[in-house]
Amino acid sequence: MKLFRLALILILSVLMAGCDTAPFRPTHVTFTKEQLQKAVAKKFPIEKHYLESVDLIVSNPVVSLRPETNRIAIQFDASVTAPGIVQPINGQLLFSSGLTFDTSKSELVLKDPRLEKQQIAGLSGATSEIISQLEAIVVKDNLNGKSIHNCKPGDLEFLGVPLKPTNVEVTQEGVVLHLAK
Repeated sequence: MKLFRLALILILSVLMAGCDTAPFRPTHVTFTKEQLQKAVAKKFPIEKHYLESVDLIVSNPVVSLRPETNRIAIQFDASVTAPGIVQPINGQLLFSSGLTFDTSKSELVLKDPRLEKQQIAGLSGATSEIISQLEAIVVKDNLNGKSIHNCKPGDLEFLGVPLKPTNVEVTQEGVVLHLAK
């Protein structure tokens, strides 16, 4: 009799897992800051060539979370070389971005990235402003819609049933991907 009861409980558990209303089905998946840092670091350095003479290298990303604005921030080193410049121009850039989930690719992607700050020593105000405008364009054009984390097959499944992401929230603990119930 105990064996029959145990088998019945197991069968009911498996059947309930396939239901959209299963009470023990996960409601969210959290990507920690460390997981995001590791995923973002794999995508750097980025090297771009502009106007057939200006080279930009972006490296050493550092991810931070901004739950108060539901955005993440990434600071990185930047180096610009161009004809007539003896030494590369080096500095740091900081941008923030919202996040969204691309369900077709199972990727967490940047949404509306904005350049927030640049630190480049030794430049005149006019030159600094020109470089800042160029960097803002580079950030917007090259980072909007870019993946920062790819989900592996099975990451968004529960007992073989696909989970459907609904929205993304940035918290102190990490980036939370909320799932449909």
